[in-house]
Amino acid sequence: MTKAELVDEIAREADLTRKHSEVIVDAARYFMQAKHLELYGTGYFLREWGTGIAAWTDLPLVPFLHGLVLALSGEARIAVQAFTTLLFSATVVLTYLTGRTLWDETAGACAGALLLAMPYLLTQPPLMLVDVPTMFFLILAVYTTIRGVRDGGAFFLAAAPVAITLALLSKYSTWAMLSVVPVIFLAHPEYGRRTVLRRAAVISLGAL
Repeated sequence: MTKAELVDEIAREADLTRKHSEVIVDAARYFMQAKHLELYGTGYFLREWGTGIAAWTDLPLVPFLHGLVLALSGEARIAVQAFTTLLFSATVVLTYLTGRTLWDETAGACAGALLLAMPYLLTQPPLMLVDVPTMFFLILAVYTTIRGVRDGGAFFLAAAPVAITLALLSKYSTWAMLSVVPVIFLAHPEYGRRTVLRRAAVISLGAL
């Protein structure tokens, strides 16, 4: 490679870095974590999380999902944005379903509309951050737990502990927010103490 070609190559790399650089420090960190999965695979990611992959105060689930997106689509910002937008939309739907389950159709629709109208949340889907996926997994845990306690059934009794575990692996702040799960257990005495205790035990032991 001649000196001129080397200069051109450096210029191209600098231009690529400028175009794809992250101005938010957290987003840059999550991108680097996800890039490890894209380049070296899921085994390396899980094995090296917190050692070879600097974790700081992060939890692995969302960077893992971002890494899968990058592995499938390549290093394309639009793919991550589409993934986050999908989770944001699903959160609105889950909020509607939760409101409808607890009260009625009108309450559910109002709850979903209010969530969709929060200006701060609308700025999040374009960013490679963990907040929107965390919000999704949290409300998924709440909804499936409510349905598990109310309806029982293999699907929701299996889905609730999975959703709780995913929320716990998304962000440390969800650990406090999931204190709502015992409240859900206590808020359904009309379904019978033994029935609620049995379903609560299945969900709790599954999550543990």
